[in-house]
Amino acid sequence: MDQAHEAAVRAGAHDERPHHMTVLLVEDSASDAMTVHRFLSEARDVQFDVQLVDRLKPAMERLAEGGIDVVLTDLMLPDSSGVDTFLALRGRAMDTPIVVLTGVCDDDAEAVSLVQRGASDYLVKGQFSAAMLARVLRYAVERKRAEAQLRQAHQRLIQAAKFESIGRLAAGVAHEVKNPLAMLMIGIEMLADRVDAADRQTAALLQDMMQAVKRADAVIKGLLDFSAPERLEMAVADLNVVIEQSLRLVKHELDRQHVVVVRRLGEALPPMSLDRMKMEQVFVNLFMNAIQAMPGGGALMIRTSVTPFASDSGCQGRRRTDVFRLGELVAVVEVEDTGQGIPPERLSKVFDPFVTMKPAGQGTGLGLAVTKKIVELHGGTIDIANRAEGGVRVTMRLAAGGGVPRGQEADSADRRRADLHAHVEVISGQDRPL
Repeated sequence: MDQAHEAAVRAGAHDERPHHMTVLLVEDSASDAMTVHRFLSEARDVQFDVQLVDRLKPAMERLAEGGIDVVLTDLMLPDSSGVDTFLALRGRAMDTPIVVLTGVCDDDAEAVSLVQRGASDYLVKGQFSAAMLARVLRYAVERKRAEAQLRQAHQRLIQAAKFESIGRLAAGVAHEVKNPLAMLMIGIEMLADRVDAADRQTAALLQDMMQAVKRADAVIKGLLDFSAPERLEMAVADLNVVIEQSLRLVKHELDRQHVVVVRRLGEALPPMSLDRMKMEQVFVNLFMNAIQAMPGGGALMIRTSVTPFASDSGCQGRRRTDVFRLGELVAVVEVEDTGQGIPPERLSKVFDPFVTMKPAGQGTGLGLAVTKKIVELHGGTIDIANRAEGGVRVTMRLAAGGGVPRGQEADSADRRRADLHAHVEVISGQDRPL
C-alpha cells in the first residue's frame, strides 16, 4: 500500500469522505451516460451531482469555472481522441482527479499507460457495477486529497529544516556582529560629545551613523529572537488582559497615526497557559504591522472568542501533525486593519525571514517569522489573509481546554449573529487611556 493510499485510509478514520461530489462526465454516448447517471443515483453514502458534456471543448470550459471534484471521461470524443483527450483535461485541471472510461474494444494498454501518466483509474464500459463506479470515484478524490496533504507535509518539513539552518547561521552571525556594533555605538556617542555645537554638518553625519548602527542592531536582535532556544516561561494568564497590555505598549503609535481601536473581546475566555512576555511580543508585532499599514489613519479591530474546533477550520492534521482535536475548545484571536492589504503573490511568503512590506530601513522582515514561531511553540496556529473589504485579517488559534462548554452548543453561525448585536467598544487614543 503506497503512502497516498495509507493517507486516504487515515482520512476515512477522520470521516472526511465527501458526502457530496460533483462529477464532470465527458461522454458522447447517450446510453453510456444514462448508465453512469443511474449507477451513481443508487449510491447511498455519497450524493453525486453529475454534469454531462459530450465534447472536449465544453469540458475544458466547465473545468475552467471550477467546482468539479472528479472527471469521468471517455477517451473517444467527436473533437478529440485517445491520449490527447486525457492530456488536454489534465492540463486544464492539474489538481482534479480524472477517471478514464474505455470501450471493450479499446486498447487496454493505452488506459494503463494513462494511469501511469497521472489518471486516477480506468473503467471498462459494461464491466463495472454501480458500487464499483462509486467506490472508484470516491477513492480518486480521497487519493488526490491525500497526495496534496503529503506534498504539504513534505514542504513543511523542508521549510522547517531550512528555518533550522537559518536559525543556526543567524545565531552565529548575530553573536559575531553584536559586539562590534556595540563598540561602534560607543565610539559614535563619544565623538558626538566632542563635536563643536557649531559644526552642524559633522553632528548630522554622526546622527545618521548612529541611526544606521541602530538599524543594524535591530536586525541582529531579530536574528537572535528568531534563533533563540525554544523555551517558554508558562503561567496562567487572561488572554484579553495580555491584549490590553499590548495595546498600552503601542498607544503612542495609535495616537500618532490616528488609528481607532475597535474591541470585541469575548467574556467567556477561560484562563490559559501562556508565556505572557512572548505573547505580548506577538501582539505588539501584529498591532504595529497593522498601524504601519494605515499611514493615513484607520481602524484596528480586535476580536476574541472561544469555540469548539471544527474540521473546516483549516487546522486539523494527521496523527503527529494534528494541531487541534475535533470538539477541543480553541481560543480565537482576530486582528484586522483597514489598510491596503498584501499583494496576493506575497501572501504565501509573509512568514518567511527577511520578507517585509515596509519601506527600506523601516523593518527587518523578521517580526512575523518570530511571531509564528512563538505561536507554534504555544501549540497554536496563525494565518494571514486579505479582507474582501480591504486590509488584512490575522487569525490566531490557541488551545483553550477540552470539551464543549455547557450552554454553548449553538452552531458558529448563530454565535456570529449574536456577536453582531454585542456591545462594540470604539475608542481612539485621544478618547481615553488604553
